[in-house]
Amino acid sequence: MVSQNFVNMLCKSYLVACHLYNTIQNPNRYIYYEFKMKFQNFKNFFSEAVVLTADLKQQIPQNLQVYIEQCKPKDTLLYVYTSGTTGLPKAAVITNLKYLLIAAGTHYMVAVGPNDIVYNALPLYHTVGGIIGVGNALIFGCTVALRKKFSDSNFWKDCIKYKATVVQYIGELCRYLLTTPRKPEDTLHNLRLMYGNGLRPQIWSQLTTRFNIPNIGELYGSTEGNSNLANVANQMGAVGFIPIVARTLYSVQVIRLDEESGEPICNHNGLCERSVAGETGLLVAKVDPRRAVTSFHGYADQKASEKKLLRNVFKKGDVYFNSGDLIVVDILGYFYFKDRTGDTFRWRGENVSTQEVEAIIGFYFLVIVAANNSILVSMYTSLFKNPRYCLINIEDHLTECAKLWSYRAFANV
Repeated sequence: MVSQNFVNMLCKSYLVACHLYNTIQNPNRYIYYEFKMKFQNFKNFFSEAVVLTADLKQQIPQNLQVYIEQCKPKDTLLYVYTSGTTGLPKAAVITNLKYLLIAAGTHYMVAVGPNDIVYNALPLYHTVGGIIGVGNALIFGCTVALRKKFSDSNFWKDCIKYKATVVQYIGELCRYLLTTPRKPEDTLHNLRLMYGNGLRPQIWSQLTTRFNIPNIGELYGSTEGNSNLANVANQMGAVGFIPIVARTLYSVQVIRLDEESGEPICNHNGLCERSVAGETGLLVAKVDPRRAVTSFHGYADQKASEKKLLRNVFKKGDVYFNSGDLIVVDILGYFYFKDRTGDTFRWRGENVSTQEVEAIIGFYFLVIVAANNSILVSMYTSLFKNPRYCLINIEDHLTECAKLWSYRAFANV
C-alpha cells in the first residue's frame, strides 16, 4: 500500500516493482484511486511506463570490494521508516555502526549460538526482522529460516520443519498464536528461546505454558533512539533490568513527569528528577556522540531529530533522548512498560500515526472533530442517503480502516 504521503511527493517518475504493477492498475485497490486523483493524464500513465526488467538482467555485476573498503562506521547504511511516538513516518538513520550494535548487541544479550536455527516470520522492513533477525546470518553466520508472510496456522509446523531452536516475535504475533485452536504441533518443536519485543504481561504465562517455551528474551528499544534494555531473566512482563546500584551510572533513566500534560516535572533549579520505585515516569537516554551505545543519529530530517531531544535534564548542558514511553521501575530494578505519550499507537507491531489514519478516513468522510485516537465523522457518502454521526475509536476499527483503504466503507457503523 502506498500512503498519501508518498503520492503527494513531487517527483517526475515512480519506480514500481513488477509484482506491484498489476496492483496499481486494479480499480478495487486504494492505491489506484490515489494515482488517479493525483495525475491528470492518468489514462496515459501506464502506456508511458518503461519496463526495466530486461535492462536490469543485462547489467554486468561489478566488484564492490573497493566501495566496502571505503566505508566508515558512521556512514549511513540504510533508512528505516518509523513514526516514533509522534507525527507521520520519518526516515530513521541506521549507520554501519548502529546496524552492528543492534544486531550484535541483541545476539549476545539473548545468547544466540552458532548452532541455533532462528525462525523469522517478521517483515524485513521492520527493525526486528530485518536487522536483529537477518543480522544473525549476515554477521555471525547463523542459520535463519525466513517466511515471506506470518501464518499462525503454519507457525509451529514451520518450527518443526526447519528444526528451529530460536524464534523471533513481536507482541501481536504471540497474541495471534494464542487464538489458534490447540493442536499437537504446539509442543512438538525444539525451541529453547523466543525473543523480541512487545510481549504483554497479560499473555506472557499463557504463551510459555501452552507452547512449552523455556526462555523468553524481552527486548526494549526504538529504531531511531539509543534507549536499549533487555530482560533475559524470564521476569514476567518486564522489558528490561538495571541493578539498583548501577541505575545512576547507566545511560537510560526514568524521570518524573506530569501524566496529564506529558511534560517532565522540574525542581526549583529547573532540572528533572528521577522517578522512585513504583512511580510512572518518562524513559530517557543520555546522548553522547563519543560512544557508540549512546550516540543519537535520529532521522534524516534534522528538525524531527531535534524534537526528540531534551536538554538540561540533570545538569546544564546535558542532552537526553526522549523515548516518549511511560515506564515503571520496581524496587529490584526491573522496567515495565505502561503507556506511551504522543499521537501514535501500536497495531500489529507497528507505530501507527493517528494523523495518517485520520487523513485516510477524512478522504472518504467529512471529519467533524478529531481528538486523540477518536474522530467524529459524518457518514455522508454515496453509500448513505442521509448523513449519520458517530464517534469512532481508530484503534478499535483498524480492520474497517483497512477496508477503507480498499475503497470500501465501514461495516456495521
